[in-house]
Amino acid sequence: KLRDLLLAEMRQFRMPADGVITALQRTAQDATCLWHTRRAAILSIAQIAQMGHCSQERAGALTWMFKMFEEKPDVLKHIQFALIKALSTLLQGVDQNEKLVEDCVVLSQGDEDVLLKTLEHAVYSEVVDAISNLKMFSDRLVDWLVSDARSHLISDGKWPIYHVRLICEKTAVALAVDKSFHKNASKLSTLLVSRVHSTNFKISEHEELAQAMSKLVEAFGTCCDCDLDLALHTVVQTGNVDQRIRVLRMLHGAKIPFDFESF
Repeated sequence: KLRDLLLAEMRQFRMPADGVITALQRTAQDATCLWHTRRAAILSIAQIAQMGHCSQERAGALTWMFKMFEEKPDVLKHIQFALIKALSTLLQGVDQNEKLVEDCVVLSQGDEDVLLKTLEHAVYSEVVDAISNLKMFSDRLVDWLVSDARSHLISDGKWPIYHVRLICEKTAVALAVDKSFHKNASKLSTLLVSRVHSTNFKISEHEELAQAMSKLVEAFGTCCDCDLDLALHTVVQTGNVDQRIRVLRMLHGAKIPFDFESF
């Protein structure tokens, strides 16, 4: 209650936040502090950074939160969930107890800038899990993921499949109304083929991968996607039997017609 009162006064009297946020960050990073004190500090940072008069501190707070996921396990212990909750609060721009109606977090341009800059230098695992758990989405994030330098994150199975499916579904919806999204949709479809054909493929991902592919193919409509056709004809003629069968099962699950003569 005291924390809520202090935050309410900061908002009402438009108190400067730079020194306050710095002090809260020190508390959150101090593994010797009580876990509930550290969690409260993290949530307070998010609430302060989204106050209208503290907009200049927003990018810095967001960068700090992303970087915290790269801290050592002893620092992250007990506060990882609080970091995810704080990110959700900050990115959604709503109070913690407010019911959200969106099925994903659509990033603003400023938040996109911070996220993509972080990803360029991130040690992926924990950061990627946070991005995926919060269902972050933006066109530039998709551009980044399908780029030649980063596409292996999807094709090699390093990016969580549930987030890949969300990205495919959102891209398919966009393609249905704007054909300029065809390029990214095409790249995503070929990356899904590579993923199911990869030796790193997890059987547990089959259903979600087929669903993602189905959405993309449906969005292609009557337009033939040459890149996808080429990828399919290539992979069913390479790799071992299990790899080829996985691809054919995906085609069946996604209800994609295919000429079996080449197989």
